[in-house]
Amino acid sequence: MRREGFTLIELLIVVIIIGILASIAVPQFFKVAERARAAEGVQILGAVRRAELRYYSEQGKMTGNIADLDYDAPASPKYFNAPVPQAATYTGGTETIATITRNATSNPGFGAYILTVHGSGTITCAGGTKCPAGF
Repeated sequence: MRREGFTLIELLIVVIIIGILASIAVPQFFKVAERARAAEGVQILGAVRRAELRYYSEQGKMTGNIADLDYDAPASPKYFNAPVPQAATYTGGTETIATITRNATSNPGFGAYILTVHGSGTITCAGGTKCPAGF
């Protein structure tokens, strides 16, 4: 007599394999999702940098006041605090143009980190292991 169906051992092995695959895939998903959220900060910093360069070309100096800048970024970012321009001397190099901080409250898995845009257009991340991949 032949029985149809699966044994308990076969079902347990399938469940274990699915658990192993999920334990590998879920952390990768969160890393990719955080990188996508960091794109908001990158977009805002790019807009602030362009506005700072326009201000510099018109006024001959950088401003540390966000109200002085006319930039096309969201008024209230979803994942980041408001950008903070730095009144640096523009040389087109490594000087800090502006920074933006990730909201730690809406980011329990990663925590807060700071993105910084430099005069050359390079964006760096400070926050060690909290920074998403690619920074």
